[in-house]
Amino acid sequence: MPRWHCIRIVLSFLWLGLVAGQTAAQERKNTDSRFEVFAQFGGSFYTGVSGRNIVTFTQPSGTFPLSQSKDFSKTGRLFAGIRYRLSRTSDLEASYSYSPSHLMTTLSGFPLSQPGSVLSGVASHYALFNYVRKLPSRGRFQIFLTAGAGAVVFEARLGNEAKFAVNFGGGGDFRLNRYLNLRIENRFYVSGVPRQTIATGTPDFELGGTTLNTVPSVGLVIRF
Repeated sequence: MPRWHCIRIVLSFLWLGLVAGQTAAQERKNTDSRFEVFAQFGGSFYTGVSGRNIVTFTQPSGTFPLSQSKDFSKTGRLFAGIRYRLSRTSDLEASYSYSPSHLMTTLSGFPLSQPGSVLSGVASHYALFNYVRKLPSRGRFQIFLTAGAGAVVFEARLGNEAKFAVNFGGGGDFRLNRYLNLRIENRFYVSGVPRQTIATGTPDFELGGTTLNTVPSVGLVIRF
C-alpha cells in the first residue's frame, strides 16, 4: 500500500476521533448543567414553639416573675437560591427566604389579674447553606433530600435579633425541558425563639425555647 494512503487513513481516524470527542463534550455540556437558580413560593406554618421564658418585671412595689409564651401567625414565604452540582447525585446550595409574620406574646402570673397579650409584627430572614442528595431519577422526575444550617434574623419594630437555624426536608423536580424544572418540596426550619421586648416596663429575659417552622413550596428552576 502506498505511503500516502496510510497517511490518509491515519489522518481520517484522527479526524473522526476529534469530531466524536467534540460531539461527546457538547452533549455533556448540554445535559450536565453545573448551576441552577430557583425561586419558590409557599406557606409558612409555625407548628410548634417549645419552652416558656421567665420575665422579671419590676414595679414600684417590688419585682415579680411572670411566665411568658409565644405564638407565631401562619403566613407565606418567598424562597430563592442557587445550587452548584458536585456530581450527578450531590449538590451544594445557598438560599435566602423571607416571611412576614406576627408574634403573639402572652404574660401571665402575679401581679396580673389576667393574662396579657402583645401582638407585634416580626419578619423572618433566613440565610442557609445546604447539602442536597439526589436519588435515582424516574423518567422526568427526580427526588432529592436536603439538610443544612445557617442563621435567621427576626426583624421587629423594636430591633432585630439573629438566631442559629437548621433546616431539613426533601422534594422533587419535574423536568419541563433541558433548562427548566418544576419543583415541589417541603422543608422544616428549627431555630431559637426571638426575645421580643415587651411594650411596658423594662423586663429582664431569661431566654430559652425553640421554634419549628414547616414550609411547603412550589416554584421553577433554571439550569445552566
